[in-house]
Amino acid sequence: MAHQTAVGNRIVPKLSYAEYIILLTILKQSMSGITIFETLLQETNDQLVLSPGTLYNALQRLRGEGLIDILDGPKDEASKEQGPKLYRANSCGYEAIMQMRTWMERELAVIDTHIDPKQPPTSPQMPELHPGSIWSFRSRTRNRQPEQITL
Repeated sequence: MAHQTAVGNRIVPKLSYAEYIILLTILKQSMSGITIFETLLQETNDQLVLSPGTLYNALQRLRGEGLIDILDGPKDEASKEQGPKLYRANSCGYEAIMQMRTWMERELAVIDTHIDPKQPPTSPQMPELHPGSIWSFRSRTRNRQPEQITL
């Protein structure tokens, strides 16, 4: 999270997509890492799969930026073992989400200026290769390896 922006009198980091989605997931409820993983899978119909490394590194960065709190999980009464850590977005995390939302709205407005929904773009045609081009392709070979032409 190298880029930062000012919100009021607080500096709020710009978030990666993974950090933003994780922060949104733990905004209303404290969750363990595995619960965050499962919730993201369920809410995205298995379309967003974060590796454990991505998930836990993002949680460490969010904690380092002061955007989340880490709580001790409930103790298991039978084994007396501590439950998994729980992650929860705090008020600074909420500010970061709102900042990211504002940034996304601006980006979407820019995208909308380039898109005409009534006229989708046509597919670009592959340029034809000519004898003076840097690369030509052997058309009759089985492996179709590029052949460099020296000019």
